[in-house]
Amino acid sequence: MKAQRSAKVTIAGNGRIKLHCPGDAPYSAKQKAFDAFYRQHLNEFLQHNLPKWCQALNVDLPEIRIQRMRTKWGSCNPKTGRIMINLELAKKPLRCVEYIIAHELAHLRVRHHSSEFIALLDSVLPDWRHHKDILNSLPLAYDEWTY
Repeated sequence: MKAQRSAKVTIAGNGRIKLHCPGDAPYSAKQKAFDAFYRQHLNEFLQHNLPKWCQALNVDLPEIRIQRMRTKWGSCNPKTGRIMINLELAKKPLRCVEYIIAHELAHLRVRHHSSEFIALLDSVLPDWRHHKDILNSLPLAYDEWTY
């Protein structure tokens, strides 16, 4: 009996990624491979960039969780100090991801989208509105892929 190989995603160059899997691999195995790939790369980006945003916003390094979210790019629970980041951000422009990081970290200092919150975001990321507009112009997720 032949051992079943799992699906794997690699960077192929020129901005392309490549899925390696058996021809009869189920869609769920392919999706799992892509999710693992995107989760790893988003986590690396967050680990590299989070400290500078924490310093800029004068907040402690929070617990970060990456998960698939249906309607939001991120969320913050100021009571627990936990931030949730949408896995789909791994597919978006990096400056837009930084905007979400700054936005959610700002909620650790100011809970609601008040004028104080806006001023805080303006002070650390003056062009945040531009990045918000870009994100809002993009689909939250691509659910239909052909292989």
